[in-house]
Amino acid sequence: MFRSLDDLTDLPYIVSIRQEEEIIKLLMSMPLDYLRQNYEAFDDAVDVLMVSHIDVGYAHVTEENEALFLEFSRWLPATYEALGHPKPASDGIFAMRYETLRQWRETGIPPSGE
Repeated sequence: MFRSLDDLTDLPYIVSIRQEEEIIKLLMSMPLDYLRQNYEAFDDAVDVLMVSHIDVGYAHVTEENEALFLEFSRWLPATYEALGHPKPASDGIFAMRYETLRQWRETGIPPSGE
């Protein structure tokens, strides 16, 4: 179980969907002052989540867990802005809806531009 940013050091670049959910809940519960004081560790944890979610999210976002990832996709840019930093370039990865991912699982990801 993760309790602080210290618990998130040395994470593998791919974590399970349950670990993603746990890390997201932890990050969203942290006060802005704590994130500001520990910005590098926060940013590193977000980087791991983004890399992991590109792989794990595609296969494991469900109707049941979609809401948390959508909430995180809104929270993330607002939090970076409040911390005085630009939002991550790939933060939209958490906004992928279950229905879109389900279709992609069945038919394949469409080529870019479609």
